[in-house]
Amino acid sequence: GGIVSLQAACADARLFAGVAAALSSLPKDQPASCQPSRPTAMMLIAGDADRRMPIRGGPADLNSFKGEVASAEETVQAFARAASCSGK
Repeated sequence: GGIVSLQAACADARLFAGVAAALSSLPKDQPASCQPSRPTAMMLIAGDADRRMPIRGGPADLNSFKGEVASAEETVQAFARAASCSGK
C-alpha cells in the first residue's frame, strides 16, 4: 500500500491531493527519479525500531516487497524537491 502510493504520486501527482504512507519508503533506486508533476502534500510515518522497513534505508522485509528501500529522509526529500523545499 504505502510503497505503491508513493510511487503513484511520483509518477503523476495530478491524480492526488496528497499522499500519506505509514512504515513505507520508496525503493532505493527511485528517490532520484521521483519528480512529482506538482508540489504534493505528503506525510510519512516511520519508526526507528522497525526491523521490516528500516528508517535509514536498507533491506525491507514485507510480505508485499522484498528489496532495498531508500531512507525515510531520502523519500521525503524527493517530494520536498518538487515543492521547492530545502528540507532544513
